[in-house]
Amino acid sequence: MKISASKNYDYEKLRSDAKRHIDMMADHARSKFTTPGITQAAVYNAKLDQARRFLDMGGEPETYPLLNNEVGITGPSISIVADMIIAKYNSWCRAVGHIEKVRLTRKQMVSAAADDIHVIKALAENTLFEE
Repeated sequence: MKISASKNYDYEKLRSDAKRHIDMMADHARSKFTTPGITQAAVYNAKLDQARRFLDMGGEPETYPLLNNEVGITGPSISIVADMIIAKYNSWCRAVGHIEKVRLTRKQMVSAAADDIHVIKALAENTLFEE
């Protein structure tokens, strides 16, 4: 996004464009922690659900086909597979939580910016998405 300081600039449009750019940068940062595809997200959600249910209730491995199919690949037992899925989810939440905090903070900075220089500063600080 190319922005230059100008006394005659439409600040509302600048703010809107800047916020859209921040959202795109956050989406790009989140993409480093996800596998693309709606159906893949559904699979991950189903695995997480099965992992939680297995760890809460136990039961026969056949009751948890997504976990059971990973035994020998992701881990040597269904219990370890479930633990690994929960651990990956928790790691993902920390990473995505940080990105969301940065996204919301930068958008708040843009909303509060008194002039285009402060909007540009908020955009420049988006390098925090890379942490």
